[in-house]
Amino acid sequence: MAMKRYKQGFTDIEVLILAAIVLLILASATALFLEASNQPCQDLHRQIDAAKNRIAMEDGLRFGHYFSIGRLVAVLPELPLKDGYVVCPHGYRVYLGYVGELSIDIKEDESVSCSNFLERIQSAKIIAAKFERLRWNDTPTLEQLCNADYDLAGASGTIHCPWGGVITIGRIGEPPTCSLHASRPTAEQPTAEKEGGAEQ
Repeated sequence: MAMKRYKQGFTDIEVLILAAIVLLILASATALFLEASNQPCQDLHRQIDAAKNRIAMEDGLRFGHYFSIGRLVAVLPELPLKDGYVVCPHGYRVYLGYVGELSIDIKEDESVSCSNFLERIQSAKIIAAKFERLRWNDTPTLEQLCNADYDLAGASGTIHCPWGGVITIGRIGEPPTCSLHASRPTAEQPTAEKEGGAEQ
């Protein structure tokens, strides 16, 4: 089979090789551009996480402990803030996380992330119920949640969702709620029989 020649003298195979080379160059340039554009954001997260570790050391905070954004700004005064929240160079709000968690950009719906946070609180309630022998209609205290190795409250003794909503812990048999976001079904609810609680 004879190869087709174009007026400039290129064969089909030469044109395909040239197209492949151009595509490789474009893919490499795109990867380098994306990496360069993400670098400032990654640097910001490194600074935040290092500052959180410093705050934890200075203030004697434990894993899972809440700290205020004001405390973080005192350590990192150059933090980019918008409407009272830290924002990354891409314009996303930054979830600072608790002590021991990494900060991340919030790219998903707030209510979905808050629901995940409420699930973690419900799991901590179940652990507290097991260790503290709480009943189905008992409400665990912050101290009992802390004893379950999940210290959630700030210095004020209030639990906040990542976006500032106030969390109501609720009874063991009820899911926790957020003042900003509607509550959703959370982690598996313990039964009175399984958790050793009394029937209501």
